[in-house]
Amino acid sequence: MKEINKKVSKNVKKTPKRERIRIILEDIDRVGWFFLPRKKEYAERFNVSNSLITRDFQNIIDNIDLTDVRRFNVKMDDTIKKAIKVCNRILLDKESTPEQRIKAAMAIDKLNEGHVKFLEAYGYKKKIAEKLDVTQKKIVLKVDMGQEEEDEIPAGK
Repeated sequence: MKEINKKVSKNVKKTPKRERIRIILEDIDRVGWFFLPRKKEYAERFNVSNSLITRDFQNIIDNIDLTDVRRFNVKMDDTIKKAIKVCNRILLDKESTPEQRIKAAMAIDKLNEGHVKFLEAYGYKKKIAEKLDVTQKKIVLKVDMGQEEEDEIPAGK
């Protein structure tokens, strides 16, 4: 069995950056983000390093126009809904193994988590505050009912 050379061959010409990005953008438009080839496959196809492909993807993400984000969000919603339906079919299928059901449930969780992060990143959903640990001895509660008053509530007791 022939071993795959992980380094970029110096004999084969590298694909220029503009052309790589153009091709990746065409692929995104054609099949969507979720069905793109792995970055490693792009690196081999363009004869460049994996880190260069990662930078190309970061460049694409950094330069996304908001109108493209809206269009992408519609496609992403549709794709996520379809993926969740497939996972639900696996969960409800009597012939599914427990391992398949666990993987389907985990996939639904990851899909939802990724979608929420995307929506928060582009302002389609308000970001929920991260979990905070309170270490103060007292909490000041301000109630605004047309008059100012403060009540002190001891924390932890």
